[in-house]
Amino acid sequence: MLVAVDTIEPQKVQFRGVTLDVRFKAGKGDALVVLFHGALNRTRHAVPYLQRFLPVGCSQLSISDSRVLRTDSLSTTWYLGSEDALYFKILPEFINQVAADIRAKRKIFVGASSGGFAALLYAHLCGEGSAAVAVSPQIDLMNYNSGKSLERFRRACFPSLETANDLAREMPLQLDKLYAKGIPNLAVVLMSSLDRSHMATQLAPFLSSVSESDYQRLIAETGFWGVLGHGSSVPSTAWLPWVKLLVSEENWSSDELSLSKWKVEEVARLSAVKHSRSLHETPSKEGKDLVIPASDIGLAAILREYQLREGGQR
Repeated sequence: MLVAVDTIEPQKVQFRGVTLDVRFKAGKGDALVVLFHGALNRTRHAVPYLQRFLPVGCSQLSISDSRVLRTDSLSTTWYLGSEDALYFKILPEFINQVAADIRAKRKIFVGASSGGFAALLYAHLCGEGSAAVAVSPQIDLMNYNSGKSLERFRRACFPSLETANDLAREMPLQLDKLYAKGIPNLAVVLMSSLDRSHMATQLAPFLSSVSESDYQRLIAETGFWGVLGHGSSVPSTAWLPWVKLLVSEENWSSDELSLSKWKVEEVARLSAVKHSRSLHETPSKEGKDLVIPASDIGLAAILREYQLREGGQR
């Protein structure tokens, strides 16, 4: 076993001559959730930093982007590594080996921002049986932050390469181009519609690069959850249900997953509406009928139509 399964304490694992900082939690079922953290505040976060485990019952593997230790100015290396630790070549083999050791048939990669880049990258590199839940991800590092963050990364981690173009020839920096070649995995991407910079420079080019035939392997959800800008703009209440669905459902069809999520959400809304009405409405002493809001009637009609359609398919 590459990782110790009898502890959830941080571990230093040697793999292909590279030390990886990880934490592992054994669980039930045939799925492995792989967790990537986002950019670190070096004055607030201790390194190596490991993302907390999620409230799901399957096995989980948290991996640290510990190459940020190369200099004090680095907040992320997007899990690409450094000249002496080529993560983008090592991590797919490492993750696949951990999955094989615990007999996990499905791998679910989860991350936000720079961790979202890693989730999309490694789900693609690990291929069939892999899914990414990428929250507000960077996608094209050549077109991110005017190239300033990428330049810091290049100087610290790959000083022998002189330009960003040299980097791009050696490693996958532009996931739109990678995914344009084909999508062997499933990708769920969530982004705030008011995260304007990421919407314009990251998500829009990514979506336009994917071929129509590959859209069946892609789910993009945008919305507004009350936070302007980028940081924390997509809450866990938006992305965690996707992770739970991927853990529980064996059918990873984008259509079926989307319908399942919609059904759960609509039933929850109807239950909340009924509960709210029972708390705030008192039956008339005269025995008059209560007036049911039109929105409730419409929602009930939607659920009824869905249930009848499902019943007719059996």
